[in-house]
Amino acid sequence: MQSGVLYSAEERDYKTSFSYFYEAFEGYGSIGDKINATGALKYMILCKIMLNETEQVPAMLSTKEVLPYNTSPRIVAIRAMADAFRKRSLKDFMKALEEHKKELVEDKVVAVHSQNLERTMLEKEISRVIEPYSEIELSYIARVIGMTVPPTEKAIARMILDKKLMGSIDQHGDTVVIYPKAGATKQFTRALTTIRELTKTVDVSYSRTKVIK
Repeated sequence: MQSGVLYSAEERDYKTSFSYFYEAFEGYGSIGDKINATGALKYMILCKIMLNETEQVPAMLSTKEVLPYNTSPRIVAIRAMADAFRKRSLKDFMKALEEHKKELVEDKVVAVHSQNLERTMLEKEISRVIEPYSEIELSYIARVIGMTVPPTEKAIARMILDKKLMGSIDQHGDTVVIYPKAGATKQFTRALTTIRELTKTVDVSYSRTKVIK
């Protein structure tokens, strides 16, 4: 199982990690080592979260070989995290961390990925909020996800730069404009330079705000 931990922590190769954890799960299960088998299963689910394949988790947990482990606090905890990812709910994600602190926050393997997990969850929540709109106010997005405008704006700018969101930030109207799929590429390309400059400005403004507080 150590191989799976190393691949996930150092290489970020979650498919290979999943294979190692699955092999460990089968091995421990065959000799009746329920404690280590449960740990391997927990990290199998973590890999699915990191691979953005949480829709596969319910089916995985309903298989005959896995059912005996479903009531373990470790599996209940990581399943709550997977459910939050699948629903793209930042609120449910933070609730899972709060209610299952021992199994999620204090777990060293999960903690290694905590920054990426929180960033990914924030992006999923933003995507969920803006999905129905072609243009939406930054203040509304911030209010819905429970953050102030500067870090929300920074996160959206990062998503645009990473090409996870096809759109731009309208500085005059303080809105996010989402491009339709058809013809989005040209608009998106033109927006990138503006977004890069905006990101620098937001970083400075946010830092000043923190100093004032």
